[in-house]
Amino acid sequence: MSETKPIIDLTTWTAEILALIPDAQRPAATALLVSYAPQFYAMAKEDVWAAIRRLLAGDLTAVLDLHLRETDAEFLARVQVNTARWENVAAYNVLREETRNQLLLRLAPIIGAILAALVGL
Repeated sequence: MSETKPIIDLTTWTAEILALIPDAQRPAATALLVSYAPQFYAMAKEDVWAAIRRLLAGDLTAVLDLHLRETDAEFLARVQVNTARWENVAAYNVLREETRNQLLLRLAPIIGAILAALVGL
């Protein structure tokens, strides 16, 4: 069985956070990060939940904030996937409309014959 890889590698994440801090303040920041790691994690969860609530409420600025953090390649990949999805939806709608029209054309003579028989009685 293959080992599942975590979405976020905490060692890399911690190193990225510490890289943002100036060299002179890094030792003190490391101590604070170690001391308050659970609280920082709780704060991050609250921030994520607030962002999700904004997205669920339809806040377009929240969507914009997320898209601005993407690279151009990630954004283009998302657009291509979305375009392909909508092309599939459009093709399905065309097929459904054509099938409906064919069914109605095939049923029209049958319904006409039934109505003619009822009127002829």
